[in-house]
Amino acid sequence: MERSFPLFRLPENAIIKVFKNLCLGQLFFISLVSTKTKKLVTSLGLRADFVKISISKLLHVSLDIGRSHFNLMLYNYTNDPNGELPGDITLPVEIQKVFIQNLNCILFDDVYSLDDMLLVNSEKVKFIRPISQKQFNRFVKHWIRGSNPRLQDMSLAIDKIDFPSGELYLNGIRCTAMEEKAKQEIRENYSLSVNADMVQVRRKDGTPTVVVTKDSENVLYVRFIVLY
Repeated sequence: MERSFPLFRLPENAIIKVFKNLCLGQLFFISLVSTKTKKLVTSLGLRADFVKISISKLLHVSLDIGRSHFNLMLYNYTNDPNGELPGDITLPVEIQKVFIQNLNCILFDDVYSLDDMLLVNSEKVKFIRPISQKQFNRFVKHWIRGSNPRLQDMSLAIDKIDFPSGELYLNGIRCTAMEEKAKQEIRENYSLSVNADMVQVRRKDGTPTVVVTKDSENVLYVRFIVLY
């Protein structure tokens, strides 16, 4: 029979000393035990250096604090025979709650709307599913007017199904051509391919961004890089 240790009978300062020697996973689950344990874990003042949330067939969170790393799979619905979420989870609401957080990075692999894009409060975001030219065009116009102020780098793809009617993803947006030297510097700084093309767009407050494009057979890959 394993011997137990009455941790929570110790004075709070002693409990905190014990907590400082626990791994992130242990601290996370202890924080869920009660309001008291949550406050004790919070009192450690831990601050994440990096947070990444991936949403596809998995709801997965990973974070780094110093040299410590923590992974948490919130839900895996690939095991659901119908490929659906259980009835007690409303995925759109949960996604919106994630999108509005001040995160470092989000990777999202599902259908998303313009409203979803405008909710993103992360510094970096990567969308996997392609969108229409119109949706990207409307997003850029919202960004120019001041939306998504924390955004630094967004990756996505535009479906080329309507390209025969014309390339309209930057229609009505004032773009500035860039010199090859400036393009090459961006390619090197962001590890872009040598054939990636780009133009510059400015927000109303003067903040510049480059819209980087790389053509493929079915989609146009886009990087939206804000140059602070």
